[in-house]
Amino acid sequence: MDVNKTQFVILNILAVLASFLMLTRTLLLQNNDMLRQQLMQAQMEINSANNLAPLLQNLVSRINQAAQVDPDLKDLLKQYQIGPATKPAAGR
Repeated sequence: MDVNKTQFVILNILAVLASFLMLTRTLLLQNNDMLRQQLMQAQMEINSANNLAPLLQNLVSRINQAAQVDPDLKDLLKQYQIGPATKPAAGR
């Protein structure tokens, strides 16, 4: 099958376009993998913080209770301007 000059140019343009699309796809896949890893890291940090929240709330509550009966602890908390624990907002 003979290919004339016009068909040759069109085929070359299509080949360049296909190469460009394949390269773009490869770069986008790499970027997507990098973003997926960053997202997973952020989700792990959030989950870790969520797991610590009840523990920290319990700690604050116990310090607040202890400050009610221990005047030295109460003075220490006042010295560092740490007020009594407040109840968290509803829905948390």
